Amino acid sequence: MTGKDGQLQKSQWRARAGICVKVIALGVLYLKFVDIPYLWTIRSFGSFMGKEADFLGSIMFTILAVLLAGVLVSIGRWLSGRWGIIAYLCLAIAAAHVVQDSVLAWAVYKKQDTTGLAKEIQSEKPLPHKGTTFFDGAGMEGPYIVDMVKVLEEAGVENVRAADRRKWSGGAIFDSIDAFNKRRRDDEVSDLSEIETTGDQFNLIGYSYGALQASQAAIDYADNGGKVDHLVLIGAPISKVFLGKLNNHPNIRSVEIINLSKYGDPIHAGMSTAELFMSIPALGADFLSGKYGNIRGHFYYGGKPPVGHARRRDLASRVFVLGVR
Repeated sequence: MTGKDGQLQKSQWRARAGICVKVIALGVLYLKFVDIPYLWTIRSFGSFMGKEADFLGSIMFTILAVLLAGVLVSIGRWLSGRWGIIAYLCLAIAAAHVVQDSVLAWAVYKKQDTTGLAKEIQSEKPLPHKGTTFFDGAGMEGPYIVDMVKVLEEAGVENVRAADRRKWSGGAIFDSIDAFNKRRRDDEVSDLSEIETTGDQFNLIGYSYGALQASQAAIDYADNGGKVDHLVLIGAPISKVFLGKLNNHPNIRSVEIINLSKYGDPIHAGMSTAELFMSIPALGADFLSGKYGNIRGHFYYGGKPPVGHARRRDLASRVFVLGVR
């Protein structure tokens, strides 16, 4: 084989390899399209962590798919020496994904009733400055919140209610970003006007972002002379310094930490900002897994019945053993 023939064969193999890589990029983008029927038909919209959280998950999936496809298309173009129709098809599909997420955003913020859950909770039990208040994670709209309230009551905790998301949440996307600020004590004054005087204890239970809000509420209340019997923080990305202030506050009788590390959760109380930032990919993977039924890691207690209900019941029993009444 002459030098020219060898060069030609090498060029042909590179061109074929480039096409293969671009086809793989096309497959990656197609996987994102699989998300459409799950979001709109096969599963009820918002059945895992809530409507806004579903939108956030879809955006995360889009970003990962488009970035990976972009890298693959670039490699394919370098190998083959030209863009080709497959690359342009990838570009068109990526644009379609952006349109899909825009439509999803419109459905979440314009068509869906984002206050329905809060109304449902309030109709079951008034929001009495005593008792036990449960603060859920980012968005505070997961449909399992009502079940969490119920299992706490069944375990023996009295006067339980869920925090009003309209006061404590700015939506799943904003809350996820605000967690980096809330993990330290902030300068905002907590609105405790919803809490009255029913019950023997004053307890605050928070999960994930809700643990940060519960911590803010607890220290604001305690600084004003109020007594907090139990502050229970579950999967809390709270800073070490803020946690120390809570533990050492004379008006906060008990701070209980429940980390979910044994379930694969990268979040833990006392973690640094760098650790929290580095945990984002693992959280994203756990969230996407949970969207399709495999609830794990940081979202361990957020699943649907019967598994999710059993897990929450065990959590409620654990909280009761801690002395929360």
